[in-house]
Amino acid sequence: MNKKAFATLIASNIMVSTTYMIFVPFIPIEFANFEISAPTLGYIYATYSLVSMVFSFCVIALMRWFGRKRVLLYGITMFIMCMITFAICGNLKSKTTLICFLFGIRILQGVAACMVSTSTYAIITVSFASQKMTYLGYGESAKGAGSAFGPVLGSILYTLVGFQGTFLIMAGMFICMLFLLFWFIPNSIDANDSEENEGQILVAHDQESITPSPEFSYIKLFIQPLFFLTSICAFWCFFNCCYYETVLTVRLAEFNLSKFGIGFIFSIHPVAYVIMSIFSSFFIENYDPKRLIVFGMFFCGSSLFLMGPSTFLPNSLVLLATGHLIMGATEVLFMLPILPVLIEAGVAKYPNHKYLISDISSGVLNFYLTLGQGSAPIYGSYVTEYFGYRKCATSIGILMIGYSLSYYIACSILSKPRVEIFDELSSEEQLKKCKKI
Repeated sequence: MNKKAFATLIASNIMVSTTYMIFVPFIPIEFANFEISAPTLGYIYATYSLVSMVFSFCVIALMRWFGRKRVLLYGITMFIMCMITFAICGNLKSKTTLICFLFGIRILQGVAACMVSTSTYAIITVSFASQKMTYLGYGESAKGAGSAFGPVLGSILYTLVGFQGTFLIMAGMFICMLFLLFWFIPNSIDANDSEENEGQILVAHDQESITPSPEFSYIKLFIQPLFFLTSICAFWCFFNCCYYETVLTVRLAEFNLSKFGIGFIFSIHPVAYVIMSIFSSFFIENYDPKRLIVFGMFFCGSSLFLMGPSTFLPNSLVLLATGHLIMGATEVLFMLPILPVLIEAGVAKYPNHKYLISDISSGVLNFYLTLGQGSAPIYGSYVTEYFGYRKCATSIGILMIGYSLSYYIACSILSKPRVEIFDELSSEEQLKKCKKI
């Protein structure tokens, strides 16, 4: 994949994240006259994550049937439909009709986001086999940038062109992106295990893994210890940073902050995440992926003691903000290695199914990320209501630290020789590599 193609892919992910953040903060304001209850809005928001989670495994099948590029294009097409339908909502007069429209749009948007995210993960792992963590870092930077930029762009567009104009402009941008993706993304990214892949080969350091793969089984793959335990890490990745979405604003009210101050606290995490994503290549190149997962998860869990802050710490806004900063800076360290470790674990068991493993791992990653994204606000709301915000953050911190230590012990026991991907080698060079091994 050339630079133009990758830049276009990244731009499409920025637009998806931006669109999400344009929707979330302003829908309650735009439709305030309909007096939609808070629980109903909560269900409307949660529909997005729930649908994206459930549809993750469907996307795996779609990529096998239609190819990764087409699934990406179908996802962008669905976003265009979402934007146009959002614009129509501005003309609705019936509360019931509006709620039905919003639920329908969120379902469509969840499916579209799932198709774009999962296909993006798969395209990156296929196109940049030996550098996938570095390029996944660029992808995560794009999502973080879109999340940080979305509210700003939304407020500007709402002021200049109104609600309908905002989403019609976004629809026009997605139409342009659709044509750019069609033009720049090469068809070669649809390679599969039945085709000869020029320039890339998977070779393991142990002779046993060079033997033919056993008969492929989804169940055996999903229950493989390292694959399953690493999947759970993806759940914690979004769970730890989404629990406060519905309760942090109320918590910050205790400090008598202005709207600007509240917005500043909310922006600390995504900004730190974006910055750290840019400089993550140093850690990726110098440390084992599984150790990065343990390190990042441990420090994310530790940061939650500050984000409360915990009851054994002072009730300080500075500590709370510091917790957000540490989480944003360390979360990326265990987010980026998850997909490569999943692929490595799967290929170690089924070395002749590397493309299928890549697609499945992408779907599994998206499933667990959205599972954490959807369940965390519910957990945060209930636990905060009964025990308070500070104890809620502390409880998640304890769980994450405990899981990071358990994952470290499991990896030490289950560790096997790593699978390497040699890129851009001639057949003769590949043969020499194999003989040396």
